[in-house]
Amino acid sequence: MQKQPSYPLWAKVLTTSLALICVVSAITSGVFVDNSGSSAPDIPAPASARELLESVKSNLETDPDAALFAAQQLFREYRSSGENQEAQALVPRIRTALEKLRKSERAAALRSKAEAAKRQEEDRRLQILAEREIAQRKWTYGQETDQMTSETVRYASIESENFVEFDFPYEGPQKGSLTLRNHPINGKDVIFSIREGQLLIDSYQGSFIGIRFDQDKAERWEVLASSDHSTTVAFIQDYDRFLRKLRAAKNLYIQVEVYQEGSPVFEFDVSGFNVSEFRSN
Repeated sequence: MQKQPSYPLWAKVLTTSLALICVVSAITSGVFVDNSGSSAPDIPAPASARELLESVKSNLETDPDAALFAAQQLFREYRSSGENQEAQALVPRIRTALEKLRKSERAAALRSKAEAAKRQEEDRRLQILAEREIAQRKWTYGQETDQMTSETVRYASIESENFVEFDFPYEGPQKGSLTLRNHPINGKDVIFSIREGQLLIDSYQGSFIGIRFDQDKAERWEVLASSDHSTTVAFIQDYDRFLRKLRAAKNLYIQVEVYQEGSPVFEFDVSGFNVSEFRSN
């Protein structure tokens, strides 16, 4: 094994000093190289007066905001230059172009607003039509021939929106039903009915139930029992007045006393009632 050569102390000091000088030189020169070996990008030089003037001219008609920005920069940085004087002479044209642009933008905004309002109106119209169609489908219209007269019996019926549920022996959810009937012999009737239960209707003297149209005050309407003494049917009196109020209403509420079940309220969405279809069906 060979012995490593020994260097004097002054040589080691000289080597260290040279290394420090190289590092300081690299720092002061502003040159840095990353691990990939590429130099940092240079900062672009500020635009010259000629370049700013060209920006003013080229953007005057197409982008007056950019032209104004270039003219302002030219005024700040090259106030005494000939390019600045030329640019200042273009300022009235820049203002005219800006006014034209703002007017166009305002017109576009108004058109956009009008189109949005039109779309909202159309959407609302379609929504109303859809809601009306849904409400109309809640009604059932029909007719049949009376065997005794060979004339037509017409009817329109609808079920309540809500369910009620009674105790044994009438348990299970059920809705109330409202029927308008035009019979050649029995005349015109408004009939309220339930599937099961016992409506408390006096078979001889008649009774009263509560009826409310929309937000009107609830009223007492006379009802009669059916001729077969059915406990699930009540005939509401004053057909013409009821039909008149029904045609103008959106919602109908009927409160009737039921044996051992209190006085439940049945809610009807009657907004889709079509009297023409009822009469002509």
